[in-house]
Amino acid sequence: MTHGAQGLCITRKPPKMVTQEYGLEKTPILWLSRVANQKNCVRPSPPENVAMAVEHFISVGQDSVVLLDGFEYLVAHNDFPSILALVKREVRLIEPPSGPKLVPRVEVEVAKAGRKSR
Repeated sequence: MTHGAQGLCITRKPPKMVTQEYGLEKTPILWLSRVANQKNCVRPSPPENVAMAVEHFISVGQDSVVLLDGFEYLVAHNDFPSILALVKREVRLIEPPSGPKLVPRVEVEVAKAGRKSR
């Protein structure tokens, strides 16, 4: 990440692709995959897998930003209420204004679109 924040990216895209596309050389990238056969993969089900990864990252980092790209994938492999509960729980953990941030990818795409239209 930039501006001194420590970031974690959880995505459906292969980590190498994300690293190259966005230049995230130091940012840990977790690949959401049912076939979690690499150390940087996390299975979408049960949702606690993702929760544990986020909570561990938040516990060891400062000024943390978590980008979640794959909300719909998590819902497809679980159920909406359990994924909504997961997001609410993580938001409560990172709620203080000066603390870590959870950024759903939808907001990132909206922000990009807003910059292009100006």
